[in-house]
Amino acid sequence: MEKALRRSIPFRAVVADSFYGEDEGFKQSLSQLGVGYVLALKPSHAGWHRVGEIGSPYEAAVVAGHTWEEERHPAEWVKVMRRFRDGHEEAWWALEVDVGPYGPPRERRSVVATTDPKELPDKATWYLTTNLPAPGSERSREEGALVPADLSEVVRL
Repeated sequence: MEKALRRSIPFRAVVADSFYGEDEGFKQSLSQLGVGYVLALKPSHAGWHRVGEIGSPYEAAVVAGHTWEEERHPAEWVKVMRRFRDGHEEAWWALEVDVGPYGPPRERRSVVATTDPKELPDKATWYLTTNLPAPGSERSREEGALVPADLSEVVRL
């Protein structure tokens, strides 16, 4: 039944807020079904880590924000254009986080998207997790792998 339903309604990925992004069982179920997802995480989301090590996407973004000088010198941040329903566009900045269980080569990736990498404003900063592989990663070349998604697509979704 689930496979028949999935075949009859095409979609790129399940997208949901942090209620679902924080639910480990939900993420595992989607992965077991072979369904891609992009889910929000709370800024306080963190995994087990040693004292003194970066343990969350938020902490990684704070550290990376210190290296961001301006648009011409973005360091690790990648400029992505967000298009809105009314047709206007805004420049946002995305960061692929490599911390704890997250990273481009791993089963789960984490992306921070914001309008201001230095300040990380609460209402204009997103912490996301996805199981969509990074382009060019070993996971993207595996048989039956989900279609890869670059930072721009993860933010768009």
